[in-house]
Amino acid sequence: TRIPLLVTNLPLTIWVKPTLSPGAITMVPQSVQILGASHPPSSLLGKLVLSQINQSQLTHKLPALPSGVDYRSVSVDSQGVHVAVSGVTVRPFSDMASGTPGATFTAEHGLLVTTVKGMPANAKPITIQMLARPEIVGSALVIQPQKFIILGTVYPASDVMRQVKFPSTRYPLPALPAHLAYTGISVRPAGLRVSVTGQNVTLGKTMFSSTTCKKA
Repeated sequence: TRIPLLVTNLPLTIWVKPTLSPGAITMVPQSVQILGASHPPSSLLGKLVLSQINQSQLTHKLPALPSGVDYRSVSVDSQGVHVAVSGVTVRPFSDMASGTPGATFTAEHGLLVTTVKGMPANAKPITIQMLARPEIVGSALVIQPQKFIILGTVYPASDVMRQVKFPSTRYPLPALPAHLAYTGISVRPAGLRVSVTGQNVTLGKTMFSSTTCKKA
């Protein structure tokens, strides 16, 4: 990547390599080109030129990511600087319970188990368990019921849902930075494991103030 500059009416180009640093992309100078001749950053002329550059032009802060999701690599093409992102984040069962009063959540054979207390008229409360498969729908977690266990008897979910008013089975997920998306979910003993991926995030040619950024 190169950053063309004009210093004291003398055109020059600084060739840089984009690298990932904690929470940011840093353009690391590789050489300084003046009148067609290249000079390493460690040379006297290279140091003189680089000392005139505002270092903030060489660093761009990246959006924060959910826990467990990281920036993996950076590359450059004619469109700009691209950053690859991937990872997984776990949503604890306690987070879901806080949004569904009276319900508890556990895992069983890859299914999410939701337990609530039913209250038949003039009778003691009974325990109702819903075994469901979680899915990602847009930016929400949706629980798809598979079956219910009531007083030890298993019932198809379609039969029970018509007769029992159950807590909401849709839970909003945290917003993600642009170009990222939730792509999968699975049930783990400690919570729901949510996968996040995305197309390379294009930061654009103008990410470094008034300079331009081109592929080498």
